[in-house]
Amino acid sequence: MNLLPPQEQRILRREYFLRLATVGFILADVAILIGAAALVPSLSLSLVKKKALENNALILKQALEAGKKNNALVLLTEAKQRLDALFDNRDNLTLEGGLSKVTAARSPGMQLTEFVFDRSAKVPVVRIRGIAPRRADLAAFAKKLGEEKEFTSVSFPVSDFTANENLEFSLTITGSF
Repeated sequence: MNLLPPQEQRILRREYFLRLATVGFILADVAILIGAAALVPSLSLSLVKKKALENNALILKQALEAGKKNNALVLLTEAKQRLDALFDNRDNLTLEGGLSKVTAARSPGMQLTEFVFDRSAKVPVVRIRGIAPRRADLAAFAKKLGEEKEFTSVSFPVSDFTANENLEFSLTITGSF
């Protein structure tokens, strides 16, 4: 039972809902600010890509204005070669590409527990540790990795073959990462 007069009860109820609405609006504003801050990296990446596309368009426009070639196919081929030279003409395998090749080569049931990347040496080295369910799975895994042309060498201790099941292994892969 409330002993306050009805007029004061309405005033207090109205003040309660106003405080509740204020807190709701403050929380919504904080959420919007956090969302806006999360979009800043995407915006900067988009601006960099836009600048690169504008530069490529400028290169194409200059080539057209110069009138070197009237054949559109030759012009596009030259532009593609320039873009390849700028962006995609890499002989080195990316670290992400190397790790995806390693994970794709593993057999079912094999667990890769540790990846260590070392660029301090003259030739970059990736050390992989894991557990193989059977000796044959480990041998097949090492053979698949040895067949990859991006990896210059794949080595592992022979002691990894001592057990028949649940083998803990360590591989060392060198390549151009």
